[in-house]
Amino acid sequence: MTNDDLINLFENNYRYYFAIVFSIAQNITNAEDILQTAFLKAFTTDKQKIKNEDMKRWFITVCKNTAITFVIKREKDKAREQQYALDNVSIKNVEEDSVFTIIVEEQLKGIPQELIPYFKELILHGTSMRQICKKYGIPRDKMRYWKKYLEKAIKKLY
Repeated sequence: MTNDDLINLFENNYRYYFAIVFSIAQNITNAEDILQTAFLKAFTTDKQKIKNEDMKRWFITVCKNTAITFVIKREKDKAREQQYALDNVSIKNVEEDSVFTIIVEEQLKGIPQELIPYFKELILHGTSMRQICKKYGIPRDKMRYWKKYLEKAIKKLY
């Protein structure tokens, strides 16, 4: 298989490959980007061992793997952004967003009563979990568990 064969295959079956990638990415713009990336990967790969009759299936595999990698990376990036937003809530933003404060207050009712003041300090005042655990002698595992619980509850509401 040569690069010319790959170009012909890509041009002749573009809609088919696009449909496969779009079914995974669920977004037209991302599907186009993924398809271009897959083509570049295939174009720069050594294709000497690939037979012409296997070329179409091989390129489908390249497209699927590229799309899946993209979706996994996108989900990880979303999770990081949400975590960053939860970890870096400043008191100024919270004062401006009274709805967020009400939601946090409501969700705090689901955690043990003795931890509520610490979580108010953590979320509403932006104090780090490490500082709270050290200052009040609370086990970090316990705080992590209830922090994850609280984050999930808040994410469901947003």
